[in-house]
Amino acid sequence: MTTITKETTLEENLAQFKRDGFLLIPGALDAATIAKWKETLYGLYDRGAYEIRNGVGNVAFEKLLALEPDLAKALVGHPSAAPILKTVLGKQCQLRSLRGHLNPADYKQEWHMDFYDYYYQEEKAEAENPLRALCINSTFYLTDNTPDRARLTFVKGYLEKPVPDRLIPYLRYTEDREDPFQRWCDEQEQEDLHPMAGDMVIFYSHIPH
Repeated sequence: MTTITKETTLEENLAQFKRDGFLLIPGALDAATIAKWKETLYGLYDRGAYEIRNGVGNVAFEKLLALEPDLAKALVGHPSAAPILKTVLGKQCQLRSLRGHLNPADYKQEWHMDFYDYYYQEEKAEAENPLRALCINSTFYLTDNTPDRARLTFVKGYLEKPVPDRLIPYLRYTEDREDPFQRWCDEQEQEDLHPMAGDMVIFYSHIPH
């Protein structure tokens, strides 16, 4: 993976994003913003005000736009993501969801996609001329994910070698690592990212991670 620094140009970032489908951008959030988000999310967690808690150690908050509108809206079209969103999606860009996550316990990453419907759009559209949409996820990190502590893993080269057609029926959330799609991901070349507090990772939402 190309090393990304604050001095990396937009053209270099775009080239890597278009090649790999994911990109780590350091220093997107300042220390004060990180501290405020940590206070907010851990406060919600302590009160049990979350919507999702799964079996691999992930807790999700789905109502942040309503609960913390000013804090949340500042992340929509954030300057660290906006140039890529504008270039790739243009005027068709719109907000699909805004969600916060915590990993209070050890996070054992299962293979998943944030936009499974990428593969089902035509059949679900009920349209004469259905169009295939793209989703892009911009994730801001609040803690340091050093190699000894945590990582974010992607299937490498997925844009050139997507999931085989025979596995598309298995594209749904599961924590069963013996599932055919989970096994296929385990067998592919992988790339680990180690985002630090304040870093952002932007990626196509149909890439397994």
